[in-house]
Amino acid sequence: NLPYCPPVVEPELRHWYAVEVTHVKSVGEFYIRYPFGIDTSL
Repeated sequence: NLPYCPPVVEPELRHWYAVEVTHVKSVGEFYIRYPFGIDTSL
C-alpha cells in the first residue's frame, strides 16, 4: 500500500510504478517524470 493514489490505475501501470517508485524519492516527482513515458518505459 502506497500513500499515493493515481487517478488512473491499470494492471500494467501498478506493476510499473511499484518498481519505479523505488528510484524516485518524491511521489510528486515520480508522477510528473513518467506519466507520458510509461509506454516507452514498458
